[in-house]
Amino acid sequence: MLTVLAAVSVAVCVAVLSTPGSWSLPHFGYPWFVSPGLGAEKKAALAVLAVSGVFIAYIGGSSWFDFVRDSVIENDRSISVLSGLLIAVLGCQPVIGRVVKPLVDSVESAIGAGTLGPEVREFFISGNHIGWIERLLLFAFLASSHPEAAALVIAAKSFARAPGISQGGKLMSEYYLIGTLASVASALVAAVATRLAIGLPPL
Repeated sequence: MLTVLAAVSVAVCVAVLSTPGSWSLPHFGYPWFVSPGLGAEKKAALAVLAVSGVFIAYIGGSSWFDFVRDSVIENDRSISVLSGLLIAVLGCQPVIGRVVKPLVDSVESAIGAGTLGPEVREFFISGNHIGWIERLLLFAFLASSHPEAAALVIAAKSFARAPGISQGGKLMSEYYLIGTLASVASALVAAVATRLAIGLPPL
């Protein structure tokens, strides 16, 4: 029970530290992680994260590290799946950025000209986090041969992002469509390559 509580604490702390307000995350042309200063809730999250990590390591002892060694480090299938997941979630981000950059520049020009309001930039900032979560879920469902669940992820994202798209009109619609297609394609390629690497059919 304590182990589960510690694991949940770690997940909650990571979620708090990953909120759009926690870090400055310009979409293109700047470092991904630039901290403008941590607030009280972020400092508390870091403290709880450190304590939970130490607790998990302590209660696990050698059995925990034996499990990691036998089930993950020395398991080729686990390494292949983990590599595919990291490539899908993080490795494909620069490629997707290059694909949508012309549209981002067009939106920035429209904001500078006063055609669009500056609040539209929030759509880009939150897009990083949403894109990571989207590709993580898509990879998980596609790699486990559940494409119907992957379709639900895209539908849920469309529903959640609809208000932001309506604020930006045609430019934001094009950005969302092309960005989503690039994100889905990246997760699909990574999932198919991973399945082939571990001896499974493509889908």
